[in-house]
Amino acid sequence: MSPSTKKKAPQKTDIRKMRFTLKIKISILVFFLLIFTVAITANFIIQYQNKILDDQMAETMSVYLNTFKQTVSSSIFERNDRFTVQQFLNSYETIPSFWMAMFVDNEGTIIVHSQPENIGKQIATKNQLFLESGFEELPHLLNNSNAEGVNYYIDGFLPVYLSDEFGVSELHNFKNFFEQYKNRKLFALDQYPEELKNNLSMVFLFNKLYELVYSDKKELSALSQTLMKDESLSASDIQFLRDMNKNFQDYLGGYEFDLKKDTIDRLLKILPLYGLPNETVAKFKDMKDKKRLFENKNLITDTIKNELKFVAYLRQFLNRYMTSDKKTTEAFDKEILDKVKKIKQSQMIWYPVKRTYYTSLFSQLVDNLKAFEKSMSVDGTVSQFLAENTFRSVYNIFRLGSVRILLKMDKIQAEREKIANQTVDIAILFILRMLVVTFFVVSFIIRPLNTLAQGTDEIADGVAKGDIGKLDNEVLIKNHDELGQLADKFNIMTRNLKKAFLEITDKARMEEELRVAMEIQTAILPSSLPELPGYKFAHYYEPQTESGGDYYDFLDSDPDHLGIVVADVTNHGVGAAIVMAVLRSALRNAAGQKMDPSKVLKHINPILLRDSPPNMFATVFYGVLDIKKCEMIYSIAGHEQGILFNSDDKKMRLLKTGGLPVGIMDSAIFDPQIELFKASLRKGDYFLQYTDGIIEAKSATGEEYGSDRFYRAIMKYASDDLDSMSRGIIADLKEFTAKAPQSDDITLLIMKIL
Repeated sequence: MSPSTKKKAPQKTDIRKMRFTLKIKISILVFFLLIFTVAITANFIIQYQNKILDDQMAETMSVYLNTFKQTVSSSIFERNDRFTVQQFLNSYETIPSFWMAMFVDNEGTIIVHSQPENIGKQIATKNQLFLESGFEELPHLLNNSNAEGVNYYIDGFLPVYLSDEFGVSELHNFKNFFEQYKNRKLFALDQYPEELKNNLSMVFLFNKLYELVYSDKKELSALSQTLMKDESLSASDIQFLRDMNKNFQDYLGGYEFDLKKDTIDRLLKILPLYGLPNETVAKFKDMKDKKRLFENKNLITDTIKNELKFVAYLRQFLNRYMTSDKKTTEAFDKEILDKVKKIKQSQMIWYPVKRTYYTSLFSQLVDNLKAFEKSMSVDGTVSQFLAENTFRSVYNIFRLGSVRILLKMDKIQAEREKIANQTVDIAILFILRMLVVTFFVVSFIIRPLNTLAQGTDEIADGVAKGDIGKLDNEVLIKNHDELGQLADKFNIMTRNLKKAFLEITDKARMEEELRVAMEIQTAILPSSLPELPGYKFAHYYEPQTESGGDYYDFLDSDPDHLGIVVADVTNHGVGAAIVMAVLRSALRNAAGQKMDPSKVLKHINPILLRDSPPNMFATVFYGVLDIKKCEMIYSIAGHEQGILFNSDDKKMRLLKTGGLPVGIMDSAIFDPQIELFKASLRKGDYFLQYTDGIIEAKSATGEEYGSDRFYRAIMKYASDDLDSMSRGIIADLKEFTAKAPQSDDITLLIMKIL
């Protein structure tokens, strides 16, 4: 036997080499998975240990700060001995990692310090802002880092406030309001009701103007006396204003009522005498006429009632210490400044009290009160910043200062590094041991791969030679583990591959048939647009699949007339293309007999009913354009109505519609539904006909494009360049549908009369 006649032996896989390579790859993969898992675990352990250290440090600092605060409070309010606090600080020197401790007053002056030489100095501005920012009576901690980013020291502070023993009931009340705020029972609404905003707008404005009715001595103001003297205002009007003031204050307290129209009218007649602008009067009258002012009750919820009480209390608080034009009252000096001075003097602290510090806080609160009223009556919601800024300012008014402690972090940092190093050492040792174990375990697991590799060689060699029967061979592995399951899956795969080979052959044949159908359909559709003097044409056609069901055509019955057809066959694919071909043939044959559009549709209906499947039919628009008279007669069989849009007057007309689709009913039912219509065309008119693939196109959310969007696109992109107009309309459609798949064939035909 010659070498040329020898049968070529099948190529064998080097099983040993494959097993060794696979063993190495799996071992490396497991090794990296081990590293990843152990790294995450080690990081978790380190983070957990660090959190424990941080929690311990926070608890320790809290104890130090609270003890320091109690000592300072006791010195201020009981023993009146600053040197006792100084002696107390000496005990802190024994604390590990202790750096320094101090008590700083509101003006940033150091009152006591663990290093006495710093007493009387000013702390840095940024530190002063840091101390003022934490107004809650909780320990506040901040980790400070050195230039290398390592935690260098922990900075803790705790505010010290005037106690109730000194008559500071206001702070206690504001604390209660702050608790409500933290529990979302205050300033937690997204939006006030519109009528409530209107009501509050009138109430707040009335409160402002009511200050002009009486003088500081609660007597009638000079303005009120002048108005009464010239009879612009009567005594009953003054009594009416007093009654309204009481009612409005009750309203701010949560007591709701409705106002009669004549009451509002009388109020709006009096208030302009005190400066209420005419435009504001008109605004309130409009609210009253639209029944949006004091019409309904049950608008004030528990949360809103709390907010109104807070604003009322804040106004009462400010009226005691500062006027609306930001001038301090006598109570400001006696109850605020004098108390602070007395406390400082009792501690033998001679640093002056900065009046501007307290006036600036009250000034900020006056501005905040105005912001609250605007937010509640105009915006309808109060921001978190405004609420917290207000509480911070109030708290700082009654804050005597802050105790502050700084601890070094060097020992704790060393403990952190020790924990991290020990964790990393254990992790590396664990990874090395597990790598050796993994290598031997993998060797045992992949042993059945020999059988699998031999079976795949035989199948691959047979398929390469075109012997699909080799796909019937099975690989037998007795193991019931993952490799045994893999062999079973492989056997299933080979059977499916054989089935797929056969299906691919059938699919290739079907694709060839679809390609031929698409070529036939393309040949059926017009290859060019009509060229008529006085008329321009454009079109757009896009099937959903390779072969669509939309059809458009131009029929030249004689030199003076042009037939225009737009049709939509149900479904898609080869069946729709065949029905479309039947429709085209019948239409052209009937149009050649010069029948009017209604007779043409009646003529082709029995043909399509006979020659198409029962579940397939077509909607048709057929019109005949009289080129010289510039008019069109047309009939519709269940199709979309045509559109006439004039570029000069910007008006859009919709042609008449009706009828049943062609091929769905016999002539006895179909013919009476088909009517003949006439449309006159003018210079500048655009005539558009289309299929429902445009208006029924859907976005990714399932919303339809719709007729309204289509009409707006026509008006927006109307142009002498009909191709540009067509592209613009389709681009608008594509932008709407975005990533959604095309759900139907799309056909658009445009004609313009020049």
